[in-house]
Amino acid sequence: MAASLCLAAALSWSSLASHASAAPGTRTPEFLRIGLAPRPVALGESYAALADDVHALAYNPAGLAFVDRQELSLMHNIYVTGVHQDYGAYVLPTRRLGSLAVSANQARVAPFAAYDANDQPLSPVSADDLALSGAYAVSWREFAVGVGGKHLRSRLAEVSASGSAWDAGALWRLPHGFRLGGAILHMGRGLRYERERAPLPTTGRAAGAWKGPFLWPGSSFAASLEGSFQSDRPSYVSAGAEFGLLSFACLRVGYNGGQSDDIPVSWGAGFKIPFGRLQGGGGPSWTHKPSAPPDRPPTELLIDYAFLRLGELGITHRMSITLRFGRPRDHGPPSSWEGYEPVYHGPR
Repeated sequence: MAASLCLAAALSWSSLASHASAAPGTRTPEFLRIGLAPRPVALGESYAALADDVHALAYNPAGLAFVDRQELSLMHNIYVTGVHQDYGAYVLPTRRLGSLAVSANQARVAPFAAYDANDQPLSPVSADDLALSGAYAVSWREFAVGVGGKHLRSRLAEVSASGSAWDAGALWRLPHGFRLGGAILHMGRGLRYERERAPLPTTGRAAGAWKGPFLWPGSSFAASLEGSFQSDRPSYVSAGAEFGLLSFACLRVGYNGGQSDDIPVSWGAGFKIPFGRLQGGGGPSWTHKPSAPPDRPPTELLIDYAFLRLGELGITHRMSITLRFGRPRDHGPPSSWEGYEPVYHGPR
């Protein structure tokens, strides 16, 4: 029973399973700490300066301003035994009005045994948490800012709470592939219960990164170093590297100093499958240029995976699929699309 309650407390924002022993105002919504999306997690969540896809909504909303095309992503996370997380996000970049994004994030704990204050068994209880988010970002040349808001709901058995939170971030793309990014996440008053309010895990991120071509045609490399500052935990450093070995595949490795594991290292991989009408045949091609104009590149299917240890809780597996489609944001033949050759998450 103790293990079940501890697990529920770690994953439920409200941590109501430990209601009897927790002091008012000290329980933090732990659900917001669970990393989202395989790519950022595989990079040690060192993502505030590299965020340039739909998952920027969760790490640095300013990065949404540099998304060129529409992206729709779905993720399933086998967190630990009995706990599953599902996440979906969509971003719509526009030519003059910036980028808009929405997401839904839910974690569910399977029914587990419960006991009353006298250690007598009760009916099994379950828990789930939900965050509905929206964000907006705009850029001026190579500098972008973004803001986001989210509605939070937490439930354990018949007790529930709700609240809201805000995010803000900035991202600056410097010459020669260098980037600087920063964000403040989960700002707000917390989740409101009948008698108390649970504070949010407000987090600040400051990062620097480099991203550019690698050793051979079709390859790319990105590296990031980030400091994370939390309102209720010690600060820590994270780092990540992404190797685009081929135009359609990459490997990732990351270090997250905020993990409790003895070796807080994460691993991951990504694959890109462009499809559509390409020169030289009707099937997918990794090197052929599309027969369509440069403002209509082929639709791309991205498959990402991340592997992470959680100490005594075991190993987690995250997998996502992302569909990248539509015209590039500028609706014209920008130089970055001339001689188009797919590079997985490479320089845009």
